[in-house]
Amino acid sequence: MNNLKISSIFTIIILFLFSFTIFSINTLAHDPQAIELDYDYNNQTLFVTITHEVTNPNEHFIELVSIEKNGEIVYEEYYTSQPPEPTFTYIYEISANYGEQINVTAYCSIEGSGSATITVKSKPPNKPIINGPNKGTSGVRYEWTFIATDPENEDIKYYIDWGEYCGGYEWQGPFPSGQEIKVGHTYQSQDTFYIAAKAVDIWDSESEWAIFEISIPKQKIVDRPFFQFLKNHVSMFPIIRYILGI
Repeated sequence: MNNLKISSIFTIIILFLFSFTIFSINTLAHDPQAIELDYDYNNQTLFVTITHEVTNPNEHFIELVSIEKNGEIVYEEYYTSQPPEPTFTYIYEISANYGEQINVTAYCSIEGSGSATITVKSKPPNKPIINGPNKGTSGVRYEWTFIATDPENEDIKYYIDWGEYCGGYEWQGPFPSGQEIKVGHTYQSQDTFYIAAKAVDIWDSESEWAIFEISIPKQKIVDRPFFQFLKNHVSMFPIIRYILGI
């Protein structure tokens, strides 16, 4: 009887330890906390940055990275450990064209996985630089220069909004990256206007907006015949003579 009790107690202890071990493993195992993707089109290179914090990177690590392009697996790599830092980057040579979608799944060696997706896009041009007059007169044509560069050295075109209430926008280009262009415009009304411009590459990737302020002040209207009369008879109006400084 005593042996039976001891055997039962021993069995319960073994089951408890086994359950605790399984629970501990499941508790320690976890999905990658974050996966970030970046793609260098010029070098056809995929950067996969994974955050997977563990206590022992030789026993608990990212075991498999699987890469799909447009829904089909194009590359897989297995690992037997991971770097000691919680966030690390793997680099893969993956050929892709603009518009294609790349999906990456990282699998934990114990349990769990995480995924991220990126669409291959052209890097946008830099924000244009606008130079030219910031003050003018209505009815007079002025010119401004616009220049922007594309990180992939692609041709760019410019969308220019002259800031007028009734339209007043145009497209210019395409032009080589980094080429300065001159564009003229005539303001017919008096106000403060904001010229807005953005650069767009051949893949329709758009830059940030550039803003340039120009003031077209209202012109003072002078009744010239009356003003001439005052000048000719200024002695008759001493107060006006004082005001005009004549």
